[in-house]
Amino acid sequence: MKMTVGAKLQSGFLILSVLMGTISYVSYSNITNVRDSYADLINRKAAIVVNAKSIQNNASQEIWKKSRLRPWI
Repeated sequence: MKMTVGAKLQSGFLILSVLMGTISYVSYSNITNVRDSYADLINRKAAIVVNAKSIQNNASQEIWKKSRLRPWI
């Protein structure tokens, strides 16, 4: 079967279009996953920092209380 130059160009263009569409979809999906993972990481890090500050404040308050009471014991 002979294909004309126009048919060969159209089939090549169609193949490239499908390939580009597939690559675009995969890239978009992966970028979305990375964005969601990064947002989750940032939220967890923020919670850890808040908890660490709370622990640090509680520890320093306990140390301050004990140092004030030490002369009376």
